[in-house]
Amino acid sequence: MNDEFITRAIENDRYLKAIRLINRFETEIEGELKRVTSEFISGNEDLFDTGVDQRFNVNRNAGPVLTHARVNTDMNQMSSAQDGATNLTLNITLRWLDPAEYGLSDVNGALCVTAYKINGATTDDHNKVKRQTVEDSWDISWCRDAYNNAPEVAYVPVESAEEIQQGFDTLKQHFWKYGSEYGVDPDSME
Repeated sequence: MNDEFITRAIENDRYLKAIRLINRFETEIEGELKRVTSEFISGNEDLFDTGVDQRFNVNRNAGPVLTHARVNTDMNQMSSAQDGATNLTLNITLRWLDPAEYGLSDVNGALCVTAYKINGATTDDHNKVKRQTVEDSWDISWCRDAYNNAPEVAYVPVESAEEIQQGFDTLKQHFWKYGSEYGVDPDSME
């Protein structure tokens, strides 16, 4: 046991204050992500069932995504018209990335980003949206999906609460424009 470290953690309730800070931060981020997800849905309501569940999750495990807070919401769009196709899932997230894992060398510390992806999307649908995004000069970057649930993740780097709101606003506008490009409407499959 590192006596000095343990003693300093106990002094002035440092450990307790750190836990309270983490809990408050995660509660605030959960509320923000659910609010943002509702806004994403409001611009493309036909892609979601009424009263759809917003599932919040925090992951603090180390890896290519150092940590993240996310909301997953099932869409009513199917991944394809084939038998056994699954529903797509909208994933809205605040992520901390290891810049080296993503080929970025000009970032000091972890890279915090607002992001969204469509879990279950086909590469063809994704490439079409990415091509349109580049052609329309959106201020959005793309990176691989560390969890392999989507072809890539659309993201905007952020460094403050204001930039988080601006980043999600940019991504929301993007989803409103291109979200319907993903998947197949189940009503058209009958």
